[in-house]
Amino acid sequence: MRFILLLSLSILLNAENKKAFYCWIESNPSGAEVYEKGDRKGKTPLIVQHLANGPHKFSLRLKGYERQELELKVPNEGTKITVELVQDPKYLIFESTPVGASIKHGSQNLGVTPLIYEKASIGEGEQEFIALLKGFAVSKFTLNIGGGAVSKSVELVSNLGAIRLVVLPYNAQVYINNKLMSPLKEGKDLQSKAKTYNGLPAGKYKIKLRIEGEDSIPISLKVQASEVSEKALRMWFPNEHIRLINDTRFDAMVLSDNENEKVVLLKDMKIKKIPKSEIRKILQISTDAAKKLVKKDRIFRKMNKKK
Repeated sequence: MRFILLLSLSILLNAENKKAFYCWIESNPSGAEVYEKGDRKGKTPLIVQHLANGPHKFSLRLKGYERQELELKVPNEGTKITVELVQDPKYLIFESTPVGASIKHGSQNLGVTPLIYEKASIGEGEQEFIALLKGFAVSKFTLNIGGGAVSKSVELVSNLGAIRLVVLPYNAQVYINNKLMSPLKEGKDLQSKAKTYNGLPAGKYKIKLRIEGEDSIPISLKVQASEVSEKALRMWFPNEHIRLINDTRFDAMVLSDNENEKVVLLKDMKIKKIPKSEIRKILQISTDAAKKLVKKDRIFRKMNKKK
């Protein structure tokens, strides 16, 4: 009986010695290669599994940073270790928010952030650099390159804005700087839903509407970086000549027509509701005739502006 107990205890001890353990290794910054006795285990953050009982030595390697050695004694089930990597003074480290900025030194493009670059190819002393990223203002900075570690983190400032439009009639085509934009959707009160056109560099923009091949008078709108410029646009393109019972006559653009009333846009860009009972006669205006009326109205407006 005693022999059986000793044998069982020996088996349990051997099983404990052969039990596989694991550890969790992180690094700051992440992405370091983890090696044990020359055997690559992976990149941080990393869970190293199947560790045998006893001491273990790990090596962490990342370009631009000094090699770090790590010792761990097993069993120590589920240990989490964070290693702070130290910058190698032979390298420059560039970071940006957001990432992806091109770093230039003179006429030389060094690469894209996050960027690690050999210091020896830059030279010593005061050196000027530029960070470039589409949609963001150019960032210029100076670094003093010496014997110590040098790094730079750049906060880029967006130079993009947006234009938010509400258009009447909603089905008019929108052009910004002569480029046809995506169509609008019908909203309330016979005008379009508000539409935002994003990703526009700061500056002045010409906006116009087009109906049946005829353009509205362009308006100028200034876009500020990181801001939304709003504008409501209306274009008059008449399709009916309406004569009322009181003998009032006018050309109008019909926006809505039902059994009881018409809703029209007048030449002065005002919306008018007309009961059907007040209408004596309606004449359809052809597209060619409407173009002539719009052209005449545009010339008249320009003449008034010159005065």
